[in-house]
Amino acid sequence: MDIGCPCVCKIYKPRKFDLDGLSTISVKRTGTNNLTVELALDLHGADTITGHITDGSWTARIDADRAVFNARTHIASSFTNKYTLLIPGSSNAAAEPPGDGPGAVVVDAGGGVKYSGLMADGSPAAQKTALSKNGAWPLYVSLYGGRGSLLGWVTFTNSADPDLGGSVSWSKPALLAPIVYPNGFVVTPSLVGSVYRAPGTNKVLNFDQGLVAFTEGNLASGFTNTVGLAANGKVTNSSPNKLVLTVAPSTGQFVGSATAPGETKAIPFKGAILQKQGYGGGFFLSTNVTGRVDFGQ
Repeated sequence: MDIGCPCVCKIYKPRKFDLDGLSTISVKRTGTNNLTVELALDLHGADTITGHITDGSWTARIDADRAVFNARTHIASSFTNKYTLLIPGSSNAAAEPPGDGPGAVVVDAGGGVKYSGLMADGSPAAQKTALSKNGAWPLYVSLYGGRGSLLGWVTFTNSADPDLGGSVSWSKPALLAPIVYPNGFVVTPSLVGSVYRAPGTNKVLNFDQGLVAFTEGNLASGFTNTVGLAANGKVTNSSPNKLVLTVAPSTGQFVGSATAPGETKAIPFKGAILQKQGYGGGFFLSTNVTGRVDFGQ
């Protein structure tokens, strides 16, 4: 999958582009060869820059959108909202995390995007950036001390299911620590998200009774708890084995712990609600792998 290098930029020095909208820049690097950056500025109102960067042996594509929104003069009214998202897990649970990475996103009136979440191996992920005029979010998060990343273009639509989505690349190198998936991986899931409405008279999810299922990880076998869901977002356990699940009303993120039938040790878990899709997803950590949490009907 060729995602390219996503960014939203402001052009501070337009004189760098010629009359045809082209620019070539040489970037010096100490102790190695220079980088060549070739850019093409769209001159027909698209507010985009395309191009590539190369060292002579490798080449990466560049895609950039101009940051056009302003909280006073050009409000991002079509996109201003609170959202929740999930980065879906892998079907190859032995080598790659099977759980969903939860997150919360806020788009402000000036088109600013604030993202905070977790990858499905427990790694924190956060970013502040700007939204393009077409609702494109240039997602980039450096992970694992700069040796891995979360990268891709995510599009806000607010007109169909989902409200935001896009293909992303999540890479983790082989590491001595943390011990979860020490061999590393590269996965390309399709991020999915929803507008989030805090519970009042409404429910966080539109059902009275639901299920919370736990699979994969180092479980001897998967198990499922029956839960009740109140209008204020409170979740109550109806199964004999222990489970506590709390939804943060302002963000739609949830945390909890569950004890598998016949066991005594509680399993902490985390996740997020997707209201438009009608379910929640998350993950839990085991010794050297992770597990999956599903919250729905």
